[in-house]
Amino acid sequence: MIAQKEYLKAQTKKNVVANLKNGDVLKIKSEVFPFVYHYVVIEKDNEGLFIYHNQPDKLNKLGGSLIREPLKDYIKGKEIVGVENLGDKKVNLPKMFDVLMTQKYNVVKNNCEHYINFLKTKKYSSPQVASWTLALLLITTFYIIHKKKWKQLKKYL
Repeated sequence: MIAQKEYLKAQTKKNVVANLKNGDVLKIKSEVFPFVYHYVVIEKDNEGLFIYHNQPDKLNKLGGSLIREPLKDYIKGKEIVGVENLGDKKVNLPKMFDVLMTQKYNVVKNNCEHYINFLKTKKYSSPQVASWTLALLLITTFYIIHKKKWKQLKKYL
């Protein structure tokens, strides 16, 4: 049963990749954190399929973290969670790449999601960062409020 499931995953991934178009945005499950996603945008040209993405552990020739690389090299062993087309937004990826090429990766201010949302909406934002920040703020607030109560309860234990 597990082998069949893996086969279906591989076939689905193969079909997704075969149908990619210029400007498609791939949502890929993070290898490190299960609830975090990495986003890449597809460029299809005469040489094949390439991705543009903001990668923290790689630098381009100008020292920025926005890179272009072959999809086939990047996608090995990764799970595609979703595909979205930029539609009629007609983004000039090479021009956008030139504009953002010197920017360095920063998980809060300049991650892959900031780049993709800028391409889609012209707003430089990251809903993932906003959600994680809110969750952390709520947990911290809960801890601070209940810290005194826990100390008082320890006296009776």
